[in-house]
Amino acid sequence: MNRIIASILILIAGLSSAACGATYYVGPAATGSASGGDRSNLMAFSAFRDTTSTAGDIALLQPGSYSMLFNGEGGTNAGALGNHIIYRADPASCTARSTDWFSRTTDLESPNPAIHVVAETVEFRYWRTAGSFNTATPYRITLDGVWATGLLYINGTVADVTVSNCNFMPGVGTYYSTTSSYGIYLRHIVGSGSDIRDILIEDCYVNGSIQIMGIQGIVRGPLRFHGVRGTNCGGSFVSYQPSGGEHYDTTIIEDSHFDRYVQIPYDASTVISRIIVEVDGENPRTRFRIDSDVSATYMDFIDFTHEGTPKQALQAVGTGGIDHGTLWVTLPTEAPWDLTTDDVPRFYDDCHGSGLAIRADDLTVRRCQFHNLGDTAGVYIYKSIAPNTGAADVNVTDSLFYSIGNGVWGVAFGGTYDDLGDNFTFKNNTVIGRYSSDDTGRAYCHYGRALIVQTNAAADTSTWNISNNLIVGLIQGSMGNAVRCGNIVYAHGTIAPYVAAGELLDGADPNNTGNLVIYAGEAWGFEPEPFDQAGTYFVASAGNFDDVLTTYPFNYNLSTDFQLKAGSPAIDAGSAANGTATDLIGWIRTATPDVGAWEYEAISPYVPGAATSPSPANGAVWQLSTVNLGWTTGDNSPTHHVFFGTDIDDVASGTGGTDKGTQAGTTYEPGALSFNTVYYWRIQEENDDGTTTGTVWWFQTRLEPEPKHGLIGRKGKK
Repeated sequence: MNRIIASILILIAGLSSAACGATYYVGPAATGSASGGDRSNLMAFSAFRDTTSTAGDIALLQPGSYSMLFNGEGGTNAGALGNHIIYRADPASCTARSTDWFSRTTDLESPNPAIHVVAETVEFRYWRTAGSFNTATPYRITLDGVWATGLLYINGTVADVTVSNCNFMPGVGTYYSTTSSYGIYLRHIVGSGSDIRDILIEDCYVNGSIQIMGIQGIVRGPLRFHGVRGTNCGGSFVSYQPSGGEHYDTTIIEDSHFDRYVQIPYDASTVISRIIVEVDGENPRTRFRIDSDVSATYMDFIDFTHEGTPKQALQAVGTGGIDHGTLWVTLPTEAPWDLTTDDVPRFYDDCHGSGLAIRADDLTVRRCQFHNLGDTAGVYIYKSIAPNTGAADVNVTDSLFYSIGNGVWGVAFGGTYDDLGDNFTFKNNTVIGRYSSDDTGRAYCHYGRALIVQTNAAADTSTWNISNNLIVGLIQGSMGNAVRCGNIVYAHGTIAPYVAAGELLDGADPNNTGNLVIYAGEAWGFEPEPFDQAGTYFVASAGNFDDVLTTYPFNYNLSTDFQLKAGSPAIDAGSAANGTATDLIGWIRTATPDVGAWEYEAISPYVPGAATSPSPANGAVWQLSTVNLGWTTGDNSPTHHVFFGTDIDDVASGTGGTDKGTQAGTTYEPGALSFNTVYYWRIQEENDDGTTTGTVWWFQTRLEPEPKHGLIGRKGKK
């Protein structure tokens, strides 16, 4: 038996060793003995990739510049194919990325650490060879902590790839490269069974477009983007299937943030601020002359550095804000100071492109932000899959859309784009139509086109749910038999065809209840009452809500401006039966949910869990008078507040001397206790996000003193 057990233990040890693999120190080139045994004897990246690596190995990448091509073509560089290898920036020699690199309230100029691993482009390529496809040994690779000056390119048959904590920065540089650069590019190959599956891209910063393009291929989910920050030209998810045959299973985009906000340079090679050479003495806050022209199709924003400090960005009315002959710039609203020639202006363009272009079924977008996008749309259906029954299984929840402009729809599920099929969900979103021109006959609307929803003729709209959305702007389309409850719509403009808000009016149908539609017929120049400075919907930290959309803070991330303010009619106005569990930032919604992306009284998911498993057990009797207390800590509970005493009410309320203070450990010594006494106690778990009171437990001590144990003497013979 012992031999059998020993053999099993040896086998388990061998399997564990094989699964865990070895750790190697890897650099762009070999140093010392090239063994990879320590940082003085680095193994070259190519040697580790091609010949050394086996399943479970970890490569600790040292700072430097790498060529990261994982290539299965013709057997070249195929040493790691089929294995699960981890390539990770060495935390001991590389600077960690700032913990606030992804923030919902600030936007960093650059998220790149000072000392890091650099790659021009990271490419996973498993191309067909000799006219055939080998799909037997797909990649199983994790890449962690790399800063790429180029793109992430997943090309051909690639499976089980995780990319974490990486920066892909091809859009950094000129205006012209930024507007056309790919940051992440997933590409199928023509014919022969191209296959991409099980891809996770998480906690990555992407400065460039995100493209999913396929030709007669297949993506077998899950394809998941989590915590992705796409900026400048970032955030265009697209795919392409000219003759059908493409399929997506469970594509998820969550907790991510996308915009296309690009600085306009002097010319095609340089990004640089302009110089103010003259200020209009009669209009010192609105007119100034610059030293060179702004060469861009659109000029959307201007920001300033004033006395060395970044100041407000002011929205310009297209390129009409610049006289290209005289180089005089006219601001649409006054700067909050008199401009001088020491102020430094910079010009920005919401360049062409969408936040998300849907060309496939089975897509989930949750807890995302889309803003400052160009002249396409925020989220829209670009092309339906043959046989053109509409995009099916599209779910968009808890997301925020604003400043999506040049007269296009913020969210476009129809119109000039393709339409929706079965199983469409649109819940707890906030959509703000952009302050822009539209085709209603007015020069400008306060809130432009917010949402269009159009049904494919083959779709069963009884499978749809459009609930708890806060929509400010024009709305168009048909919702058929969809469940539509708890929506609030400010339908600015009653001119046809912007009358779809009428489909959200309460009716006899029990699936169409609890909606509030506010029609506004004001001409441009009048404030929409629900959203002006005295309004009650949004926080709008800049004051007048209309000014929030036209006068931007220097960091243009306005997500917090769209939080609900105290007393907002959207608070507790949602449908509990048709709401979502969490809000825009993942906090837990209340039992009576709010309307829109934000929850006013949301509960932090990081509030500590309750303490459990009390020792002595709850209700235990005959306990020693020297008993110590113990428990199992709740989740996210670094601090434990102990309450202990003989009165249940005092312990529950923390009064009457029962408060014994806080501690880090999970045991407590109450000292010598009285006999035949019932004691009550509870553990209140605490952290920075809140407290969890904890259940009051009890136990009872022995009826009489414990016997004293020791040696018992015995009479013996003398």
